[in-house]
Parts: sequence; C-alpha cells; structure tokens
Amino acid sequence: MPTILRIDGFEVVILTRDEHPPPHVHVYRAEEHIVIELDPLDVRECRMRPKNAAKAWLIVQNKQGLLLQRWIEIWKMRHG
Repeated sequence: MPTILRIDGFEVVILTRDEHPPPHVHVYRAEEHIVIELDPLDVRECRMRPKNAAKAWLIVQNKQGLLLQRWIEIWKMRHG
C-alpha cells in the first residue's frame, strides 16, 4: 500500500494488493476516507466531511497526471 503523496495531513494511497480498474486512489485524513477515480475524476466513495472531501478532491485534481501514471505503473507491475 504505497503512499504516493502526503499533503496537509492528507495521505494519497494506491492499494496494491487488491487494486482493480478503473484507476483510482484512496485518500485518508485521520479517520476519514474518500476514493476518487482518476480518469475521469469522480468520487466513488466518500466517508469524509465535506470540507475535507473538497480539499482531497483538489489535491487529486492538481496531481491527477502523476497519480494516474503511478496507478498504471503499479497495475502493469502486478498484472503484466
């Protein structure tokens, strides 16, 4: 479960053991969690207060290219 980014108390993670398409990331802050699909950007699951969800969205939006690239690299490494 590599952490790809840590910004302002948010941790952006790609879960490598059970990763599955479509490309997405898990963002954690304290006990909160949101899953954001990367292409196109969309919220799949949200267990985060609206203010934190909005901040998580901005982080993922600003780093979308990097996160999508890392997701694809991890997927290819795990699945050929």
